[in-house]
Amino acid sequence: MRKVIAIGALLSAMTQVPAHAQDAGSLLSNIDFSLTGYGTAGTVVTSTDSAQFIRGNESSGATKSPAENVDSNLGVQATARFTSWLAATAQAEYTKDALTGVVPWAYLKLDPLDSLSLKLGRVEMPIFAISDSLDVGYANVWLRPPQEVYALSNLKELNGAELSYSLPVAGTHLSLTAYAGDTVIWTQRYGQMNGNDARGGELKWDTQWVTLRAGYAQAHVDGNILIENIPVGPIPTPLGNVTAYVPYNYYVEDIYSFEGFGALVDHDNIIAQAEWVKRYSQNYPGTVNATGWYVLGGYRFGTLAPYLSFAKTVKDHADGYTASGTLSDDQSTAAVGVRWDAFKSADIKFQAEHVNPEGTGGVSFAFINSPLGLLPATPSGSVNVFSVTVDFIF
Repeated sequence: MRKVIAIGALLSAMTQVPAHAQDAGSLLSNIDFSLTGYGTAGTVVTSTDSAQFIRGNESSGATKSPAENVDSNLGVQATARFTSWLAATAQAEYTKDALTGVVPWAYLKLDPLDSLSLKLGRVEMPIFAISDSLDVGYANVWLRPPQEVYALSNLKELNGAELSYSLPVAGTHLSLTAYAGDTVIWTQRYGQMNGNDARGGELKWDTQWVTLRAGYAQAHVDGNILIENIPVGPIPTPLGNVTAYVPYNYYVEDIYSFEGFGALVDHDNIIAQAEWVKRYSQNYPGTVNATGWYVLGGYRFGTLAPYLSFAKTVKDHADGYTASGTLSDDQSTAAVGVRWDAFKSADIKFQAEHVNPEGTGGVSFAFINSPLGLLPATPSGSVNVFSVTVDFIF
C-alpha cells in the first residue's frame, strides 16, 4: 500500500513539474525587455604642448598630438519592465581614461502612482540641467559640455533612493525630486573620498519649449588623502642647503555642497541654454569654493545646427596654491561649433574653442607630477582647441 501511495505521489509530482515550468515561462514571457546604447568617437588637438586638455576627471588628454580619450565613450542600457509599476534598469559605460565608475545606473523603479516614482539602487545625481543625458553626445547640441560648469561638481553616482513627484500645472509640468544615500567624491588631484549622508533635491518646471530647474546637493566628506613630496627644509649639506621631500597623509573631513540653476529653450529652430553653479566647502573654502556659468545659443538650418557659447569659472579664494592645493582655478572659454545630423541615428560635430586659464591651471587641464605632488599644469597662455566627434545611438 505504501508503495502504491509513493508511486502515486511521484506521478502527481511529475505531472506538476510542467505546470510550474509553464508558469515560470509565462512570467518571463511577460517581461518587457529593451536594450539600447550610445557612443561617441572623437579626437581633439590643441595649440600647446605645455598642458594636456581634458574633460572632467581624466588623467591625460590632448596636446599638439591628437587624443581620442577626451570625448570617446560607449554605453549600453538594459531595462526590464515586470509590471506596469515595477521595472529594473542598468547602464554600463566605458571611457578610456576617466576616474569615475563604469556603472552609473543600476536601480529598481517603482511607480505606485502615475505622478510618483521611486528609484532604489544606483542613480546619477541630478546635479545639472542635463544630468540624465550628460554622457550621451547625441542628445545634446554641443560637442562637449562647458567644463567651466560641468567639471566643477565632484558628485556623480548615488547609492540610495530617489523619489520624484510630478504635477501638471495649467498646461505645464512641475516636478520635484529628492534623494539620499552615499556617494564618492571624485577629484583628479586626490582620487576618491567617501561621500556619506549625501542628500539633495531638484525642482523642475517644463513648458512646451522652456525648462527651468534649480537644484542643491550636500555630502559629508571624509577620508585620507596622500599628498606626495611635501618639502621639508632647507637642510644643510656639504654641498649647501637642499630641500628634502617626504610623503604626507592628510585626513579630510568636510561638508561639501553644490547648487545650480539652469534654463533650456528649444522653440522652432531656436536653441538656447544657460546655467549657473556654485561649489563650496564648510571647512576648506580656500581649496574648494568656485562659481561657474555658461550661455549657449544656436539655430537649426535643416540638418545643420551651428552654435556659439561662452563659459567662465571663478575660484572663490586667493590666488596661488597651498599645500593642500585647489580643486579648480579661473578659466573662460569661447566656443563655436556645428552639429550635422548626417544620419538617422548619428551626428557629426565640429567645435573650436579659445580657452583662457588666465595664468592659472584652469579647469580643463590635467594635473602633473611635481616636487609638491600633483599640481595643475599651467598653460603658457590661451589655448586653442579643435575637436571632431561622431555621436550615435542604437
